[in-house]
Amino acid sequence: MSPARSLTAALLAAVLGQSAPTGGPSTIAPPGSPEVASALGQLAARLARQVAEASPEGPIGLYARADSAELARGFITLLVAELSKAKLGAIAVSAASPDAAEGVARDRGARSLARVSLSLDRGQLEARGDLLSTWVNFWSGKSPTRAPRPAAILQASVSADAQALALASSSIGVGSQSAGGDLNLLGATLVALPLPPAAIAAGDLDGDGKDEIAALTNDELIVFSAEGRVLARRDHRSLPPSPTPCREPFGAVAIYGNPRRIAYFSANRARGEVLAFDLARSSLRPIEPLDRVPLSRGVWGTFTPGQNTFDSEIYFDQKRDRYADHPFSALSFSDGPQSSRDSRSDAAADGGGSLQSVIVFPNGSGLWKNAASRQNDSWRLSGLGAATALVDIDGNRLPDLVTTTALYNPERDELRVLQGGPIEPATRWRGPIPRGRALQMVAASNGMGNPQHVVLGVWLPDGSGELQVFRKVSP
Repeated sequence: MSPARSLTAALLAAVLGQSAPTGGPSTIAPPGSPEVASALGQLAARLARQVAEASPEGPIGLYARADSAELARGFITLLVAELSKAKLGAIAVSAASPDAAEGVARDRGARSLARVSLSLDRGQLEARGDLLSTWVNFWSGKSPTRAPRPAAILQASVSADAQALALASSSIGVGSQSAGGDLNLLGATLVALPLPPAAIAAGDLDGDGKDEIAALTNDELIVFSAEGRVLARRDHRSLPPSPTPCREPFGAVAIYGNPRRIAYFSANRARGEVLAFDLARSSLRPIEPLDRVPLSRGVWGTFTPGQNTFDSEIYFDQKRDRYADHPFSALSFSDGPQSSRDSRSDAAADGGGSLQSVIVFPNGSGLWKNAASRQNDSWRLSGLGAATALVDIDGNRLPDLVTTTALYNPERDELRVLQGGPIEPATRWRGPIPRGRALQMVAASNGMGNPQHVVLGVWLPDGSGELQVFRKVSP
């Protein structure tokens, strides 16, 4: 690590008041290198090593339980494979309870049994259980005794990823529910980044209905699949430097699905670029330079020189509009139900349709506008974090406002979901994020008609970053 990077890491650690996380995900691998194993695969490998170290007699019965049956089945599949690599025969056991699993394993000829409970809590995928012998000495009197070996406690945890989050979608998530119990979110790490994100965006680049994620850092633009796989990357350090760069990473990204384009602008550069995305070649090809900041599709602005804010005047395509009273730090749009408009800029310009928007200022205040209502409702808010967006959490085309902690140095950052009302927004849900401090947020779709996910751009105290994803789960 260069001295500048070391100094950046030290300053971030001091500002955030946290230590670097242990056991976290690996940073993204360079092109051509082997992909990092999934969180569930890592957890299965760790449990398999613990089982092997106890020298159990085979075949080994494997029983797992979790709030999500899909998560338990997936884990057993991977654990069987890991034990097979270690030349240990394994049998998947289905039973109504851990106690019942012992008898089922014995009846199936297993000489040992591993019983594991899986959970996902505060961004960690955890496994806890035990390993025991199924052989019972029936000649030891009225109380049959179990063999002394093997006998071991099994325990391991890894940082959860998007796959684990999808499999655990029916389990109880982190944080507390609202009083009505109508909403619950579950969070996990999507991918680790080598540097803190300066901006993120979501959009469907390959036409499959799922949004890809673009993350901008001070060095490059990286495009990820919905599962966190690197699709393409573009190093922008060859662009001319800005005469008035920001102290912290800052910028903007917008994704256009048809044609497949990505517009980005780092505040550390004198100009941005419009890129063509080629999925077949895993490449981002520059099309033209960019002298406007892409705030959203068809919405443009400018940086406030030397500050991590945007100027109050923005452009809807070519129409100039003083959209805010003073420079702002975040802007989010939601189109709500489908209309005949092809461009959100048209809807914003004439103030009609179902468009909603939220704007966040550096002091934590903000304005939530709902042009869809008859009264053209708007709510002035306070206590908003820089990571704020409108997200269709329920999949009903009625967005909620999702935000984070407004404090500059929170002891622990948290996520809050606010629902608009006739007087003021009400809190539907709140809960901590797994780690770090979130400074960017976008809504991402995982298929037509499905609820949107919350994607966070998070700064970590060691000078790196990561993308975290929150999705709605059953209460």
